[in-house]
Amino acid sequence: MNENTEISCEDATMLVSEQRDSPITEEAAAQLQQHVAHCPYCAVAYKQFDSLFAQLGEMLGADKPVL
Repeated sequence: MNENTEISCEDATMLVSEQRDSPITEEAAAQLQQHVAHCPYCAVAYKQFDSLFAQLGEMLGADKPVL
């Protein structure tokens, strides 16, 4: 992926999920942040994922960081 390449909403969703499980590249993280900053739908979804991951972490006692 080129840093100047825009990603789709589907790609953004996949990256949010992937970064929960393991680190993503700096390039992918920059693309995700750029997409979320400009897409109101993904901005809401990102916040919802963040909340969900935090709740799951509390319930499961996981030590994985939230977004």
